[in-house]
Amino acid sequence: MHLVFDHIFIIPIALSLFAGFRAFRLNWPVPYRLFTLFLLFTLLVEVFALLWKFWLYKQFPVSYKKYNTWIYTLYGIPEYIFYLYFFFAAPAKKFLSNSMACI
Repeated sequence: MHLVFDHIFIIPIALSLFAGFRAFRLNWPVPYRLFTLFLLFTLLVEVFALLWKFWLYKQFPVSYKKYNTWIYTLYGIPEYIFYLYFFFAAPAKKFLSNSMACI
């Protein structure tokens, strides 16, 4: 029973992802589409990490550890790149467009 409660965080990620697919259908601006792709990538990584922890680590002839921290470590690289783009490049473009409008 505790497995259900430990991994209930998958539900809000999946619901956010399905709501975010409207960004593609309604042709929303690019940052919303990128965030939807980020949610999709996050959900895929989380599912892969759970599958590794409970099942995938036993499927190979080489004995691997059950720990899935290496998955989250690899996930941190594209996540950090996304954060850099989303929080530094997007506001800079908005700031530049607003400053040009003031001139």
